Amino acid sequence: MSKKKTVNSTICGMNDAKKGAVTFLLIIFFIGEGFIILQTKFTEMSGAYVIQLNGLKDKSYRYLFQVGADLFAEFEGSEIDDCDVEAVVHLEKSGSEIGIALGLTGSVLVNCDRCLGEYRQQIEAHHNLLVKRGDSFEGGDPDIVVIPGGSHDLDLKQMLYDFINTALPLKRVHPEREDGTTECDPEMLSRIRREEQPGSDGVSGSFDELGDLLNDN
Repeated sequence: MSKKKTVNSTICGMNDAKKGAVTFLLIIFFIGEGFIILQTKFTEMSGAYVIQLNGLKDKSYRYLFQVGADLFAEFEGSEIDDCDVEAVVHLEKSGSEIGIALGLTGSVLVNCDRCLGEYRQQIEAHHNLLVKRGDSFEGGDPDIVVIPGGSHDLDLKQMLYDFINTALPLKRVHPEREDGTTECDPEMLSRIRREEQPGSDGVSGSFDELGDLLNDN
């Protein structure tokens, strides 16, 4: 019996050592990738982009949202039709105060300003916000989110919509390849250059002829 116990103890010790090694390697990986793990457990959310505040205790919570086309379908006139963005929300509750650290990473389908073709624009953004309860807030601070006093939910839809839009660059063009060439549609670029040439569509040529007549007079 003593030998069996010794063998079992040895096996358990080896398993614990393996688990410890794996945990250590995971920690090294996340540190190497630039992540800071404050809490290992995520609450993966889906669909409504809403966090229930009712019943939250004074501690930290982490939520993971996969933001897709369904979000932008709710906003009329949105320039974005599709996206694949991961939103990580770190919520800290202390008494009546709620702080939020929001991180966005992913891609958004947009039109290129150069060739008008679609491409996926990579985005990354981080925001720190303070949630307050009340009827209105006239301070104009973009880092303060006001929710009704009796509300038990924090709706993130408007917040996600705004921050994803502001994360896009003002000039949106296809990225360059490793050899320095653009990923723009070459046929479309050639067509645009031809149309930009004077007299290509008859309109610019007409203005040129009118200018010559005025100069002659």
